[in-house]
Amino acid sequence: AAIWNIPIVPINHMEGHIISAFLKRRGDAIFNFQFSIFKPDYPAIALLISGGHTELVLMKNLFDYEIVGTTKDDAVGEAFDKVARILGLPYPGGPEISRFAETARKSEKGSTLKSKERLNLKLPRPMLNSGDLNFSFSGLKTAVLYLVKKMGELSDDDKKDIAREFEDAATEVL
Repeated sequence: AAIWNIPIVPINHMEGHIISAFLKRRGDAIFNFQFSIFKPDYPAIALLISGGHTELVLMKNLFDYEIVGTTKDDAVGEAFDKVARILGLPYPGGPEISRFAETARKSEKGSTLKSKERLNLKLPRPMLNSGDLNFSFSGLKTAVLYLVKKMGELSDDDKKDIAREFEDAATEVL
C-alpha cells in the first residue's frame, strides 16, 4: 500500500463470508454491475463452514457479532478432506464425498454392504449432547478410519455407503 500509494482496507476473513451471503448483484453486464446488501432480520445466526473453520455466529446487527460455537479440533471441511483421503478419493474431499454419498442415496437397494456390516455402519454424532455449541469432528474422522481398517479392502459401493453415513453424521451435527 505504501509503495503503490493506495489505502489499506482491513477485512475480517470470516466476516467476509457472512456478508457475502447478503450481497445482491445489480446489473447484467459482466464488468458493469454493483452490489447491494440485503439486510436480514436481527438477531440472526450464521453457520460458517470451510476447510479450516466451523463457527456458529450470533449476529446482533450488521458488523456486531458474537461467536457462540467454534471448532475445537478438526473443522468440518478438514474432516471431509481427511475422510476422502482415507477412502482413497481425490482432494478436495468435500465434492467427492458428497458425490459418492448422493450416489448411495439414489441406489435402489439403499446400501450395498452386507446386512451385518450395514447394521454396524452408524458413525458417531459428535458434540450433539455436549451442552455447548462448539464443534469437534476429529472423533468422527477417526471412527471412519477404524471402520475402514476393520472392513479391509473396500469396493466403490462400500466407499459410497461410508461417504453417505459420514456426510449424514457431519450434517446432523451441523
